Amino acid sequence: MKKFENFPFNSFLTFAFTFLFSLNLFAQKEYSPELLFPEFKRGIITFTNGSVHETDLNYVTTLESMVIKEGEKYLLIRKTSDITMISIDGRLFLRGPGTRFYEQIETQGIPFYVQHRKQIISQGKAVAYGVYSATAAVSGAQYETVYDPFVDKKVDQKFEMKSNNLFHVKQKQKFVMIQNQKRLASTLGVSAKTLEAYMKANSLNCKSSDDLLVVFNHFAAE
Repeated sequence: MKKFENFPFNSFLTFAFTFLFSLNLFAQKEYSPELLFPEFKRGIITFTNGSVHETDLNYVTTLESMVIKEGEKYLLIRKTSDITMISIDGRLFLRGPGTRFYEQIETQGIPFYVQHRKQIISQGKAVAYGVYSATAAVSGAQYETVYDPFVDKKVDQKFEMKSNNLFHVKQKQKFVMIQNQKRLASTLGVSAKTLEAYMKANSLNCKSSDDLLVVFNHFAAE
């Protein structure tokens, strides 16, 4: 036993506890489900002057805003007038109104655009997603604000995330919402009855981007 008499057990226990506690905190952190992608993806921002910037990107569906990762900082892009498009992991997003970006879906005919939106419905404590500082100025970029993309799983939260996407087409360089089957039929150049019969026969839903892709491709091929 003598050879252990000078062993610093207290320091060792303190170190072990701190290490395990740090691992536990790390394990508790994960990206919020309000983000469009499960992790940040490499992307390219194309500006109106033709210049490009490559960085890690994601899209916050509850705030309808792009977020970039620069080092250890997460920044919301709150001013978008200097940007024409953003590509993330091969998916193209065009600038919409406000801070929004709409994902372009290519079809055999005209493309349509997805306005990705999610709503957090809390059943317990307030859900701490979408937390950001609206007054922060990072690296001199006044239009970027600090954003926290993580979920604290230790907090007792009961919630559900509801998807509420909208869909658009472009007409005369403007986004026009596909509000219903009648507008969709007009966009595709078919009668409302023809569209309704096809969608009913194939159990398609105009609120689903996958189903819309099927519809656009079908009528483009006719």
